[in-house]
Amino acid sequence: MRRPARVLVLGCLSLLALRGGARAATQGADHVADQGASWTDAARADYYSRDQGSRLIPLRWLRALKAADGSRFAAKLTRYGYVANPFDTGDDALPIGFTQAPTPRGPAVGMTCAACHERELVANGTTWRIDGAPANADFGAFVTDLDAAVARVLASDATFAPFAQAVLGDEAQDLVARETLKVEVRYWSTRFHALVAGTLKTAPPSGPTRLDAFAFIFNAVGGLSIGPRPIYLMPGNIHVGAAPVRYPVLWDSGKQDRTQWTGIAANGTKEMALARGVTELLGVFGHFRPVRTPGALGALDRDYLLHNTTNFAALAALDETIASMGPPAWPFGIDQALADKGKAVFARATADGGCAACHGEQKGAVEGTWKTPLVDVGTDRAAWHTLMDTVDTGDMAGASIPGHVPALKPTDTSLNLLRVSVGGTLIGLRAQAAVKQPVTSLVLGAVAGLLPKPMIQPEMLVPNGYEARVLRGIWAAAPYLHDGAVPTLADLLEPADKRPKSFPIGAQFDTARVGLAATQPPGTFVLQTTGCDDLASSRSVCGHEYGTHLPPEDKKALLEYLKTL
Repeated sequence: MRRPARVLVLGCLSLLALRGGARAATQGADHVADQGASWTDAARADYYSRDQGSRLIPLRWLRALKAADGSRFAAKLTRYGYVANPFDTGDDALPIGFTQAPTPRGPAVGMTCAACHERELVANGTTWRIDGAPANADFGAFVTDLDAAVARVLASDATFAPFAQAVLGDEAQDLVARETLKVEVRYWSTRFHALVAGTLKTAPPSGPTRLDAFAFIFNAVGGLSIGPRPIYLMPGNIHVGAAPVRYPVLWDSGKQDRTQWTGIAANGTKEMALARGVTELLGVFGHFRPVRTPGALGALDRDYLLHNTTNFAALAALDETIASMGPPAWPFGIDQALADKGKAVFARATADGGCAACHGEQKGAVEGTWKTPLVDVGTDRAAWHTLMDTVDTGDMAGASIPGHVPALKPTDTSLNLLRVSVGGTLIGLRAQAAVKQPVTSLVLGAVAGLLPKPMIQPEMLVPNGYEARVLRGIWAAAPYLHDGAVPTLADLLEPADKRPKSFPIGAQFDTARVGLAATQPPGTFVLQTTGCDDLASSRSVCGHEYGTHLPPEDKKALLEYLKTL
């Protein structure tokens, strides 16, 4: 059932040499999960560190920043739950999913999908690293602390001086250089603070493993990319990220015929994967600013590429790499006789406690994909409702994707603005490639048939419905439900009113109940859940009451079978 290897490792050996050489792939963890023969160390290295075009902050600035306790901010990124990169041994070692990329003004630090889709879990005293699993990382805490660290630098001349010295060296004595740096830092801080404070204000902390990623994506486009010069901000378009969801798993992501929890994106082709990658990049600090340009490339009146840091070749290559990532094999032993009984339970009709009708492998809308049903099963509705958020489209009013997205109204949905932005970017790329072919064959292949069919329209979605994925590797995806409000699969097989009212989100793993252990180290974030009386809290345990009335022996057998997927 695993996908054939199509791993692209062009430049991987040079990457390892430049960053200090490869350590053993298990370093930092006792074991690495078995994710198939195609998922090699070379594939891991590519996945962990390949730049996609994210430009979070200049590397020299990050090196110079101090944490609140006075220690080096960059030296402690793993404290947020990000996983140490076993292939990075340099002095500026960054966690998995953090990248360095050259820019005209020096190296920039960015983030990739691996930062939020990489976890370590601890079972019986042994640490396992699982690629593509929901990260036990607190993105909100990370960006909040980064915002505060830069604010401390700008607080006074006295706090700015050591930062300037660290960044500029001897040039810090030059007044013009020092003041230029201060202007640049203030510009960065104004925009970053608007994004972080606006997205996270008044919202309860999401904690590890959960994030309202679409709020950051929508806010990056509507709040940071289409405003007036010189700073391009539209603060009124920045909405509170009040609908965090659990990071999904990456293995088999290319096999779904729809993707994102709400099913808003068609999936299963190279062009759809590239669109998904561009969307993800906007949420992790890719720079993007469309410019009204009569006669722009393609059937558009805006240039979506002029100010756009997307590394299209890398996105296409990473899609190839991730296609070789298999689901992690359960490493703790299986009672095969019990699992065989559980397989029969899984195959039952839904009314009889079975799972296959929604989560079985069925032929999808695109050749080679699995059907990904969108189903309202009574779960939390907050994430679905964010699709209705609206923004002032500013200078983007009137922009469209002919045949796919109608002209944007002065006030339109954040989703439509995003669809035009991503679609315009890729159509512009196709037109540019046709003119001068500056991109790799991978990218040309991905855009050659761009948007051959209408994209998923809002009316094609299921109100309050979320995707029901094939469950391969589900054991490694805790916590459960789309909002991550249920800590174990055993808890999910209980009625909603019997599910935990709170639980800590940490690395300790319960192999019996299959999910997060009830006991985690002191200081671990504790998620307070809500019941069925509050379906818009983004942390409701309500819904998906399937298999909840099975007899205990059937539940035990079903859990054993789910471990084998």
